[in-house]
Amino acid sequence: MYVSKQPKHLNQNQKMVFLRNLKHYWRVYKQIIRFHISLLLEYRLNALVHSLYGFAFMVGVYFGIFVAFTQTETIGGFNQAEIVFMYMTSLFLWSILEATCFVGFRRFMIEDVATGEFDKLLLKPLIPQVLVGISRPDITGFIYTIVTFVLFVWVGFPFFAAASIFEIAAFIIFFIIGLIIHINIFSTYATMAFHMTRSSQIIRTLQSVSDQSFYPPQIYPSVVQFVLFSFVPSAYAAYIPVSILLEKTNLIHIAIACVFLVVILLINRFAWYIGLQRYSSASS
Repeated sequence: MYVSKQPKHLNQNQKMVFLRNLKHYWRVYKQIIRFHISLLLEYRLNALVHSLYGFAFMVGVYFGIFVAFTQTETIGGFNQAEIVFMYMTSLFLWSILEATCFVGFRRFMIEDVATGEFDKLLLKPLIPQVLVGISRPDITGFIYTIVTFVLFVWVGFPFFAAASIFEIAAFIIFFIIGLIIHINIFSTYATMAFHMTRSSQIIRTLQSVSDQSFYPPQIYPSVVQFVLFSFVPSAYAAYIPVSILLEKTNLIHIAIACVFLVVILLINRFAWYIGLQRYSSASS
């Protein structure tokens, strides 16, 4: 029986197309960044005031952690230094999200579908859901991301120094997995704009609940733990990568993270497919 094989040059062509697409998206993103920097320079005072909120929030949460540990030595099996490290890990991940895609998905849910602005995105030679996420970066958020990264490294240095290369690599891998999960959760919830009005509060609620992601999920009731590993996946932001680094790993949670990554990628793709099928543009 004859079995046809795919020519090797086709695989090479596919790789070249993939690389060209990456370069194309990167060029588009640089243009978007330049445009938003120009806006930032026009409204410098507003940007300064806006950026102060993040630092005030950071100090307030740290004070809350400090007060909590005046009443106990550990929370969920983690001491104060470990909880602070978990908090900084979560803060760093969320600062990346807010700087890159959070504003884009939130604005999409508030106005793009309702006002027809989404029509303009459909005319661009880019994948719509990717363009929605990257089209409105928060330039002040990048400054906040740099600060949180410095604090993350500073607080985490003793833990990284005591860990093995394998544990550090596993931490980085599961941190990236948590980042991908959150981006796809935002993207999936954003598709609710195709089906209902005033849907933006959903994504804001997701952010508010995830503000507690620096506490180990096992301190909450079972129902809340289920939510933190599914609908509001804050457990993947810091708890799992930090647990791996600190050798407090729950293998079941690691397996759940890997499975959920695949599941949310499929759900996100399906949700956008259904949403785009439903969307008929604001002019029709």
